[in-house]
Amino acid sequence: GSPIGITGCNVANDPKYVINIPVADIFYDPAIWAIGYTGPLALPLTALYNADVRIDLYEVQQWVLMFQKK
Repeated sequence: GSPIGITGCNVANDPKYVINIPVADIFYDPAIWAIGYTGPLALPLTALYNADVRIDLYEVQQWVLMFQKK
């Protein structure tokens, strides 16, 4: 069998092989305030709360296989 068939990851957008990571989980870093520091303002967490980073493992797999053939 082909390597693609063995994994079961053989079509894009298959929910079993798509990872959604909330942006807030990746970049949220609460500020530690120093006395007198008025540094740059960060985006409010609510601006990122509903955004996701979406990784489709089928697309990653196809990219890797494409470069293996070269």
